[in-house]
Amino acid sequence: MLRRFGAEQMVPSHGRPVAGKQNIEELLTAYRDAIQYVHDQTIRNMNKGLTPDELVEVVSKLPPHLANHPWLGEFYGTVKHSVRQIYVGYLGWFEGDPTFLDPLPRTERSARYIEMMGGRDRVVSSAQQAFKKGDFQWAAELLTYVIRVNKEDEAARNLKAAALRQLGFKTENTNWRDWYLTSARELDKSLNKVAGVAAMSSLAAPDIVKALPASKFFEAMTVRLDPSKTADVHITVAFQFKDTGQAYALEIRRGVAQLHESMPAQPDVVLTMTVATLNKIIFRQTSFPAALKAGEIKAEGKVAELPRFFGYFDPPATEAAALTAR
Repeated sequence: MLRRFGAEQMVPSHGRPVAGKQNIEELLTAYRDAIQYVHDQTIRNMNKGLTPDELVEVVSKLPPHLANHPWLGEFYGTVKHSVRQIYVGYLGWFEGDPTFLDPLPRTERSARYIEMMGGRDRVVSSAQQAFKKGDFQWAAELLTYVIRVNKEDEAARNLKAAALRQLGFKTENTNWRDWYLTSARELDKSLNKVAGVAAMSSLAAPDIVKALPASKFFEAMTVRLDPSKTADVHITVAFQFKDTGQAYALEIRRGVAQLHESMPAQPDVVLTMTVATLNKIIFRQTSFPAALKAGEIKAEGKVAELPRFFGYFDPPATEAAALTAR
């Protein structure tokens, strides 16, 4: 589509601007051909029955004329990453071997692998030898089993962190390098998880958050409901905004929280507030209980049920989830 414009100047979202119709045409043609090549060759080999691990060996790189193009280096994305995404997009997670339809829990599976390989010390020793030989990928894979059995195995965590750092230092791909190095810091416990959450929160610019409909906040609450606390609960709490005239409600019904985008017929509790108060709650400048106490929110109905109602939802994260040591 972009090639149809015949543009003289092009400013991409990543990289430097491009000038000249011919240069733009050549770049866009190479870019679209690279996308089609990866897509079509992935599908071609999927149709031959190849799994993702097999596909990334067959469709591992672009043809030379594209791989060597100055705009198609694997700096931000990679061919292998895209191949796996294409597979999942078309076929989902199941690779066709029913052995893995319902596999053993991975902690148990890891424990059995370690026992079969001769025990924890032997696995760590093998990983140390691999590390010394510069086989960082194999060292990291071996240590993964050890850490899954004992997430606080400091020696295994530190050695895997060192292996991941080496893998990170070797790659020019920014995404992969960040994953390697961040995971290494998670393993050796030098990663500030609280700062990580703060950084993620800071990405949500106040002006953008304020522009979102209030329904998005309540929609997000539905995926924080704890089903174990609400298996026999049925309660509806409505949220009415006096400045906009809008109303929403969360109906907890036996482990599920349904969002209603209008005032239900008979809510158990009605909370009346302004959008400004909701934004303060979103930015953690206050909370529902604190706003109720301060008079910023007016409650009607079964008010005594409110503490229990809000207790049914997981609190917002205060630190980043563990991704590597799990």
